This record gives sequence, C-alpha cells and structure tokens, in this order.
Amino acid sequence: MRALNYPKFISIESFYKPNFLLVADALRWICKRYCDEQEVKFELETEQDRVIFIKSAVIFIYQQTGLKLNPKKLYQADVEAIDELLKAVEPLYKAKKLNNISEGKSDDDQQQNIQFKQIRTTLEEKLSDLGQYHTMVNDITDNAARLYDLLSQETENKVSEHIEQRTVALARQVDIDEVENHVKHALSLLQQELKQTLKNMENIEKDELAVTSKIEKKKSELERLQTRLAQLQTVRPAYMDEYETVEEELRRIYSQYVLKYRNLHYCKQLLEKEKQQQSKSLSLMEDEFEEIEQQEQTATPKAATKIDADLLRLEKGITLYCNAVVIH
Repeated sequence: MRALNYPKFISIESFYKPNFLLVADALRWICKRYCDEQEVKFELETEQDRVIFIKSAVIFIYQQTGLKLNPKKLYQADVEAIDELLKAVEPLYKAKKLNNISEGKSDDDQQQNIQFKQIRTTLEEKLSDLGQYHTMVNDITDNAARLYDLLSQETENKVSEHIEQRTVALARQVDIDEVENHVKHALSLLQQELKQTLKNMENIEKDELAVTSKIEKKKSELERLQTRLAQLQTVRPAYMDEYETVEEELRRIYSQYVLKYRNLHYCKQLLEKEKQQQSKSLSLMEDEFEEIEQQEQTATPKAATKIDADLLRLEKGITLYCNAVVIH
C-alpha cells in the first residue's frame, strides 16, 4: 500500500481490533486506482449501507481483475481482511513495479521514496494526535487540582479512629534488626526460587534434547520402514503363483458345484411333478373301479361276465403300472 502511494498509514496493528472505516477507505482507494471514471457508492451510515458497499467493491474488483474476494472477511475488518486487501492490491503493485523497471528507476530511489512517504505519514499521524494529547493534558490538570482540594480537606473529613491508628503507626519505633531479618528472609526465598527456576530450565533443556533425539530416531526409523515397504511392494511374493493356481482351481470347482446344485434342484422338481401325475392317475383309476363295481351290481349276468373280464384286465393293468412305478 505504501509503494502504491496510499495516503494513510496502514499496518497489521491497525487491524488487531475491527477497523471497518480503514478497510472501507482502502477498498474505495483501490477501486479508484483501477478505474477513476467509475466510483463505488461510499455510504457507511447504516449496516445495510456497509453491506452494499462491500458487495459493490468486491463485484467491481472482480469485473476489473477477475479476482474473487471474500466479502465476509472484509466486513469483519480484522486481521483476516489483510489477506483480501493484499489480493486486490497485488495486480496494482505488479503493474507499478513493471512500470518502474521500464522507466529505469533504481530500487534505491524507490526505497528512499517509500521511507520519505512513511516518515511523512508518521508525522501527519503524530500531528493529528496533538489534539488528543492536549485533551489528556487538560484532564491531568483537572484531576491534579481536584486531588489537591481533596488532600486539603483531609483533616476535616477524617474520623478520630483513623487519626489514632495513623498516630500509633507513626509513633511506633522500627526495629532495624527485625527489618534486616525480614529482608534477609525475603532474599533467601528469592535465591531459592531463582535456583529452582534455573534447575527447571536445565531440566527443560535436557527434556528438549531428549525429545529432539527421539524425534530424529523416529524419523530415521520411519524412513527405513518406508524404504522397506517400497521394496516389498516391488517384489512379487514367492507363493503368488501357487495362490493364483489354487484360486483358479477353486473358481472352477465352485462353478461345477453351482451347476450340479442347479441340476439336482431341477431333477427334484421333475420327480415331484412325476409323483403328482402318478397320484392323479391312481385316483382316476380308483374312480373308474368304483364306477365299474356300481355297474356290476345293477347289470345282467351276461353283462356281469363281461364286466368281470374287464375288471380282470383293469386289475392286471393297475398291477403292471404299480410295479412300474415302484421300479422307477
């Protein structure tokens, strides 16, 4: 910002606390540097005006440079806003640097100009703070006069008990030996504390060295293990051929198992259907046999003889069929 002749002094300390006015002024100045003809509306009276200003500035810079700034960080106006401002200023700084090189200006001249502008900015800030210093001097003078008045009224406002306590304290004789003993005791305590502190510092240094050595040892061990892992990954295991052969054989056996299982299931279904058909045929034959018996009871002897012959034939057929079913 100083190299680009920004009129105000700006530093990281300026953003330790949110400073929206400084961020807004810097954004307006950056927008003017990109394009003097087009100016962003600069109104910061209300929160809505501030939001509109930040959005307008971000959009304007994006249209001019293609840079995407974070409006939330800019609105916070804290240390995180510095990165966004630097993003917006970087193209301007590069352009100015190239321009200075093309004009043949030396780096020493640029440094002198920057230092001169920095000194001038510092002087302007100090001059602007003179009013605040005058106010502080006036406040100190007023407070001193008020303190003098209060001290002059001390004897009138004090209670007799406080006066007696102060008189007793002032009349008390100080024992030099006792004071010396207290001072020596305090000094010995301080020396002990100093020794303990030095001892703790030595222990911390030893611990630091031990931790550093452990870290180095772990790093070397990690590198060794990584090298070993890389070597193992490049080497094909000796049992890999046998494993692939067994895997292929297992796949073949599994496919045969699946095929046989499906065939067995299909044969079971066929057998079930055959049993159902046989049971239906037997039931039909039994029905015919019952019907023939009924006809036998009502028919003539001649017909009965014929029916007997038919029954014999039917019984033989049933016997042969049952034998065939049992054999199957």
